Amino acid sequence: MQEVLVFIMAEDLRSQRAYLRFETKTHQDYGVQPHMYENLLLAVRDTVKEILGAHWSEDYELAWSGRLDTLLQEISDAWPED
Repeated sequence: MQEVLVFIMAEDLRSQRAYLRFETKTHQDYGVQPHMYENLLLAVRDTVKEILGAHWSEDYELAWSGRLDTLLQEISDAWPED
């Protein structure tokens, strides 16, 4: 979970690209499928949103959506071909 938060909060995802690709390959070996990443990331976002309650704003929604879209694209790009 710590690494998921690192990826979500990284100022520059480019600096995390090699590690993200390594983790993607490792998790594929354990049977993880690409859609599982989306489920996980959305669950993290939804948990933060629930905790913030009324403090959650449109700015947060946009920032989270942008970051998760970028992460999911990076994961898709890193997904090893069979």
